[in-house]
Amino acid sequence: MNYKDILSLIVLSGSAITALWKIIEGIGKLLRMVTLVENIAEENKILLKANFVILDGLKQMKCNGRVTQMYDETRQFLIDRGEKL
Repeated sequence: MNYKDILSLIVLSGSAITALWKIIEGIGKLLRMVTLVENIAEENKILLKANFVILDGLKQMKCNGRVTQMYDETRQFLIDRGEKL
């Protein structure tokens, strides 16, 4: 092996390490995005349930029409998802 071969191996190793590092960075970004999406889904579930409680209160105050329609749709949606009401 001459110095050109050794230099080529060093450059190739550096390139491989750089590519591996980029893959590791990409995986880290993906994991952060998955966590963010999970957090957003949990927040949306809480907001949906809060809206359902508000609709339930309006329905108990004898608000009809659109309130009843949205109450029924939201209730069915939550039941379909297996949520406790």
